[in-house]
Amino acid sequence: LDHYILSEIVLTKQNYTQPFSESLDLPPQLHYLDFRQSKFSSASLQSLFNLISKHENPLSLSLAQIDLSESFWMQFYDALPTLPTLRCLRELNWSGNKIKAQSMEQFVRYFIKQTPIRYLSIDYIFGISQMDDFKSLLSFIPENKLWGLSIKGNAQFNFSSNFPQFLAAIKAALPIHFLNLDGQLIREEDFPKLIQFLKENECIIGLSCDDIQNKQSDTFFSFYSSLFSTKLRIIGRPMVDIKEIFKENSILKDKL
Repeated sequence: LDHYILSEIVLTKQNYTQPFSESLDLPPQLHYLDFRQSKFSSASLQSLFNLISKHENPLSLSLAQIDLSESFWMQFYDALPTLPTLRCLRELNWSGNKIKAQSMEQFVRYFIKQTPIRYLSIDYIFGISQMDDFKSLLSFIPENKLWGLSIKGNAQFNFSSNFPQFLAAIKAALPIHFLNLDGQLIREEDFPKLIQFLKENECIIGLSCDDIQNKQSDTFFSFYSSLFSTKLRIIGRPMVDIKEIFKENSILKDKL
């Protein structure tokens, strides 16, 4: 296969603890590079960014849920000021990775302030006990920098118990146009707060908020009717909620 036409590379769940060769170059037309759930060392991760820094075309990079020891994380974040700028970076998926409070500013400076990034995914990192860290991270992001932000949650990491404060924290990153809140387990009493937030911040034109807490059909349809009354142009398909609502109907379940 001619590497000059290669545009996507997926290398997930691999062992990359050895540094990448300095003589290595990425395919020139590469636009998507995925290393999610792979194992790295601090040295190999730094060498990866040295490699990516030589790339010229816009790149979407996924390093979600990578395997890195606690000591390697600290070495890596401490080394960020010494690494070359990623001028090709347009999207970064950093989901599931640790970002220590003392490393927030370094993270934002390297991956956001110094790059032309437009979309950031920080899923499964922050929950209610990390609210201060979440606020701190967003406070360092420059205004008008991001077009989209993904903050998916799960049973361990979500802001369901203090959703209004979560929405207030997101305002620090505005204006953005696309927001992914899948898995945040939004409660029924917080639906009006989200609708009001969207009406007050019409810069957000795309929203996904699958996996709400109360999956009763009446609650679900009332909530989405309210979403359709806003200025949103794109609403993510709520597959988790729909499957739960229709799980008793085998015919519909097979089709979903």
